[in-house]
Amino acid sequence: MRVTDHFRLRCSERLGALVDPDALAGLIVTALQEGADDVVRFACKTAQGRRVYRCKVEGKGDVYVLLERGNIALVTVFVPGQIVNRPGKRKCKILRGVIQ
Repeated sequence: MRVTDHFRLRCSERLGALVDPDALAGLIVTALQEGADDVVRFACKTAQGRRVYRCKVEGKGDVYVLLERGNIALVTVFVPGQIVNRPGKRKCKILRGVIQ
């Protein structure tokens, strides 16, 4: 799975310099491949058909990651409170959780 530059940038901006984007990406990819629901759990699909997963990051709490269709690339990182547009829904989904 490819890790985009945008993912790395947003990871640094939203989670701080102490979180290594490549290590986080490795954790997410491994958890997805192994089906580790305690680490990564499907949250919703966007209006563009991309998947959003809720992840638990040690020392940071809950974050959300956006994956390109077919799980080929990690696109960006969301923090709780951000909004995702969903297909066929009149209301946006507010991403919930706790960030530390």
